[in-house]
Amino acid sequence: VKRGKERAGEVKGAGSRREVEVFLESAKEELTSLWSDTVAPLIVRVQSFHKELRTSPQYKRQPTLILAGSPNVGKSSLIRRLSSGKPEVAEYSFTTKNVQLGHRKVPMSSGAAPTECQVMDSPGVLARPGGMNAMESLTVESCRLLPAAVMWVWDVTKPYADADAGEQASTVETQMRARKIMRDMFPKRPWIDVIAKADLGVDPRMRAGVEEAVGKEVQAVSSVSGEGMERLEGDVDGLLREVAKVLEYI
Repeated sequence: VKRGKERAGEVKGAGSRREVEVFLESAKEELTSLWSDTVAPLIVRVQSFHKELRTSPQYKRQPTLILAGSPNVGKSSLIRRLSSGKPEVAEYSFTTKNVQLGHRKVPMSSGAAPTECQVMDSPGVLARPGGMNAMESLTVESCRLLPAAVMWVWDVTKPYADADAGEQASTVETQMRARKIMRDMFPKRPWIDVIAKADLGVDPRMRAGVEEAVGKEVQAVSSVSGEGMERLEGDVDGLLREVAKVLEYI
């Protein structure tokens, strides 16, 4: 705007029609350059933000369960069994790169009409020496900002590290460290620990190690065979009822 006013002053002070034409052409070139270098990129960014907002999950003030855990432990498969959510499921780490939302209807009391609740898939969390990256921070901030309970999902089918970095991310030892970081951040949140992929076999020693780490029994479930899912669904409904009671007072 400032430069436009300056150019207008130059045109006003021109001594001839030819000078006016020269000033106008020069101003046009300069303003076109300013638009291309400054304004146009801002418009592109705004359009990008708008598109991202339109495709982002729409959170509501509802009881919420966040499934958290290390990469590739089976969170997305459980989301598909526990809610209407349909996140991508793949046999590699970091499949989930953003939070994804499904819904589940839960009766809050005997005979009451079901209440719609939210069930959220979240990016995998690692115990990184240098701290969390942007994807992992989405999981932390979701737990921090939403009225939510947490289900920490374990995978004990690969208890030891191998040469692949993605597999190392989900060893029992690294999962224990990541879980401690998250639980220390949110010690008062309603919380349940679950061992997934029970259809692949659960080593009793690994299960005992997990239960020792968390200080309580940890049930094993399978989204494939259905093992343990009925009990888990009852526990999930109980957690969501706890969150609903909290929402009544905030």
